[in-house]
Amino acid sequence: TIDGVPIINRNRISGHVYDEGGIPISQAVVKNESDTDSFLTDANGFFALELGDNDNIVLVKSKGFNPHAQAARPELDIILKRSQNQLSERPMLLVETMDAGELKLEYSKILDDGLRAPFSLCPQEQLTTKRIKMLISISDEGQLLSLDYLSNLSEDCQRTIEDKIIKLSLEGAFKGIKPVVFYYDYRF
Repeated sequence: TIDGVPIINRNRISGHVYDEGGIPISQAVVKNESDTDSFLTDANGFFALELGDNDNIVLVKSKGFNPHAQAARPELDIILKRSQNQLSERPMLLVETMDAGELKLEYSKILDDGLRAPFSLCPQEQLTTKRIKMLISISDEGQLLSLDYLSNLSEDCQRTIEDKIIKLSLEGAFKGIKPVVFYYDYRF
């Protein structure tokens, strides 16, 4: 401060990143033109960024959206348009707005699709049991943390199921920013 008046940083800008429907985009990369500072937007799409002396443009990127460049101003709202080549992909989940129950349902649907297709898991177990009950823990980053079987299974079957769920998590099927623990029934 100078004489009790706060100094305003003229090279600092802040704002929000939204999609065309006005929904905040989290984890969008916002950076200055000289590539000396970047910021990942928070769950509300907020960012704050330092500009270099010659920076006049703010660059924004997010998966599923077209890259965007916009003239820098102290306060800035940026609207990103969906990429045309991304429209055929499954839309990203708005997990930041889902409660634990909704996440459990969504993750169960993902497991239903991912475990059943394109092959049948554990053919030997299909003769003796019709369902497998599991307790699954997914991290806030969408990775499998633990998998506990509440049904008796062969080690081969357990390994097959676990490998498939790990593969789904590494492919980003469990897009998350919240940890979730849930029971899942796999029915043959």
